[in-house]
Amino acid sequence: VSHEDAVKQLFPSLMSMAAAFVRIGQREVSDAGGLLYRLLFCAFRDSYHQQEVLGALLASTGSSASSEVTAALEVLVALAEGQTEDLLKFASFIGMLLDYLANFTDEQLHLVFQLFSQLVVSSANSRAMAATSGGSRIEDELHIVITKQLSSADPRFKRIGIIGTVTHIRQLSAGCEELDPEVRAERHGEAIRMLSAMLAGCRQQPRCLCFLYDELSTMVAASKMPSFIAKWLATRVVEPSVTLRDRAGGRSWAAGAALVSAPSEGIAVDFETRFLLDNNGDSMLPVDLPGLNNFIPEAALGLVSDEPNPVMLNLAALMGSPDQTTRDSVLHLAAQFRLMQLLETSENNSLAGIDALLSCSVTLPPAELRGGDLFWEASPGGREKVALMIFHAMNWLRELVNAFHLEDPPKVLRRLEDLMALDRQLQRCMEGLHANFAVPSLSDPLGVCNASRGSHPLSSKTKSAASKRRKVGGKENHAGSQMGSQVSQGSGNVADGMQGGGGGGTG
Repeated sequence: VSHEDAVKQLFPSLMSMAAAFVRIGQREVSDAGGLLYRLLFCAFRDSYHQQEVLGALLASTGSSASSEVTAALEVLVALAEGQTEDLLKFASFIGMLLDYLANFTDEQLHLVFQLFSQLVVSSANSRAMAATSGGSRIEDELHIVITKQLSSADPRFKRIGIIGTVTHIRQLSAGCEELDPEVRAERHGEAIRMLSAMLAGCRQQPRCLCFLYDELSTMVAASKMPSFIAKWLATRVVEPSVTLRDRAGGRSWAAGAALVSAPSEGIAVDFETRFLLDNNGDSMLPVDLPGLNNFIPEAALGLVSDEPNPVMLNLAALMGSPDQTTRDSVLHLAAQFRLMQLLETSENNSLAGIDALLSCSVTLPPAELRGGDLFWEASPGGREKVALMIFHAMNWLRELVNAFHLEDPPKVLRRLEDLMALDRQLQRCMEGLHANFAVPSLSDPLGVCNASRGSHPLSSKTKSAASKRRKVGGKENHAGSQMGSQVSQGSGNVADGMQGGGGGGTG
């Protein structure tokens, strides 16, 4: 018996060992199981054994245990990076992942789209791989899925499209400098078109825009955003569309503190137009909120300095707007600022271009309304509005502290004191609110936490399939999901490329 034949006899046992390791929630053990899967896929070059490995991994992606799903997807991503040509032969096999996108967490969706984007980009870079049908069909399928999810009105599915687009843009841009200038320009153009379409699709949905800004911020913070994307974002992202007040007098920025002198000028201009008000000494317009009647906002929380701050955050007018989209734009205030300051820092290694924001005032209801005597005279709905204003002001201060903590420690300490004072005001306000009142979740702006953070249940049909055993090529194995069952059904012709139909089940 040759060495190869002897190892083949151990293949079922090694597969069982890898599956058992991956199912264990302990990271070190599941990593060992993933490595064993990769070694088995690389050691056995025939389609039968490689299909067995992929079948087990795909079955694990349907598990109810989030750690097992993540471990299996990480193995598939590693195979896509190291064994792209082999993996493309099983395009129809792994393409079934696109039918189950709604069951994945955000982290897992990044892995899924990284897997397919890696296959698409690697296939396009290699003439030999480009000649196979798998690469082009996966590319078509990926484009269809992303476009469909982005066009959905349901935030659960638009979230999928946003993650898919951001991940694919990152993969498209990786290694572009090593390509021919013509190919590089084509890649850049495709990435910009995808980003532009994504922004256009989210522009009228503040919650989706918040999620998009968070995704882009994560890319910048991880130093994974290509420079050409950062420059495009800085100068062109979102045309100004909301005018908070007539500003015929123009802008009078303080010397050395010009808000839009930053490389993130496009985002800064839009931020200014949406959220800021010139601090020119004019009296502020009254704000009419249900249950509060008209009240004149006050410029609160400003830091005293030698030079007057040229701007203030116009929070009261935003939340008192009769337009729902304008009111909801407060939800992406912090996310847009975070992206703006990250782009500024990555370009200049400082926040000097936007430091006027650190000390600017915030328009809020008068102090008597923020937990004082007038607060208790307001209607229940009016009290909730006041509490929400305080909450968003607190979140704004948190972002300022996070952004400027290394830039200007004395002012940051003042902001921490302001934050504590607002917290005390909010606590007093909460005593007068209904027990069911809740502030919006800024960590889950789309309100799909159950579906996107790992607690989304598998369908009953998938759970039923998970309890059955399947046969692949005469060998028994455990199926982790309905997907695993479908994998076995296609075992007779899995290397013929995509058969279509992926991604249609989620939108």
